[in-house]
Amino acid sequence: MWNKPIETADAPTMRDIQSQRLRQAVERAWHVPAYRAKMEAVNVTPTDIAAVDDLRKLPFTTKTDLRDNYPYGLFAAPLNEVVRVHASSGTTSNPNALTAANIQRSGNNPLSAIHRQRTNAITQNIPGQQHQSALLGAVTVVMSNSGNR
Repeated sequence: MWNKPIETADAPTMRDIQSQRLRQAVERAWHVPAYRAKMEAVNVTPTDIAAVDDLRKLPFTTKTDLRDNYPYGLFAAPLNEVVRVHASSGTTSNPNALTAANIQRSGNNPLSAIHRQRTNAITQNIPGQQHQSALLGAVTVVMSNSGNR
């Protein structure tokens, strides 16, 4: 196992860990002007978020939010602490920033084989995704549908 204490935690312990991490994420997001404005628009502050159940209080981040704030407007760390930014234009040719930590946050670990379906919409970011997978120690398997459905 990659992180045995967390991966084998009972449900109440896992809920406590998730709640703590949610509070930390919301506190970081509060210092990002775009996220803060969205939270203020729905009258939510970090002190309103105590547990996972409070997730429903938070506003959604939309694709438009990502596009409108690309590339620097959503950083929760100073630029000198940002190591890498990956982006995908998706189907609109407007860049969307992707966070490098998402591969790890989604539960992947050095034993993971991460499948990436290669379509025109994500082709340009596959090298970035492969690099992030490699840093984690996981394998990326890139497949092409060759126009078959």
